[in-house]
Amino acid sequence: MTTMDGRVYCGDDGDWASPLPGRAYVALLGGPLDGRLFDVSGWSEQERAVGALLITDRGFFGRGGRALYKPSKADLSGPFLWDSDTP
Repeated sequence: MTTMDGRVYCGDDGDWASPLPGRAYVALLGGPLDGRLFDVSGWSEQERAVGALLITDRGFFGRGGRALYKPSKADLSGPFLWDSDTP
């Protein structure tokens, strides 16, 4: 996804940024970061297949918790779907 709409995940729920030209983003769907974009510029296909464990204060475990997002096995190019929360 190379859209210029939306808010980019920045690692802290209080911070946000707009997408930048020339970067590759995937949408985060479901869970505490639903609707955000995540920058996967430079990620290999193998890295995308694993997904991302992202810090969020909005998840089940609150401050310092993490949310796991990963692509569907059918489409590694995105979006990343919420899988679970972890402390």
